[in-house]
Amino acid sequence: RFRAEAARLERMMRAENDSAHVDFTVEAAAPGCETPADADIVSLAGQWGGVVSDDKVTYGTEAGLFSNAGIPTVVCGPGDIAQAHAPDEYIELEQIAACEAFIGNLITDLSAGNKHSTEGE
Repeated sequence: RFRAEAARLERMMRAENDSAHVDFTVEAAAPGCETPADADIVSLAGQWGGVVSDDKVTYGTEAGLFSNAGIPTVVCGPGDIAQAHAPDEYIELEQIAACEAFIGNLITDLSAGNKHSTEGE
């Protein structure tokens, strides 16, 4: 719809000046994260307390860069994206507690010397 509106405006502008035009330039982009649902890192995140989901989101992270480099990657963090990066953003205390538990489980598991295989090794 955005491009269609720009084309409509361009036609109107060309009626006034034939050299008028509208251009689009991508200034920044981040690749999507394409970690398979059966990747070890996904099940590990679930074991540590993460909520496993294969939902796609519309915000950007560096996860796609790692994923594209062959590093199995998940995105996780406390709170709900609906409340993030907006006026009056907040995180429920229960989400902070869940995040602390996740990090504690991750530290405990990795500190115990557990070796976790990753795809491609």
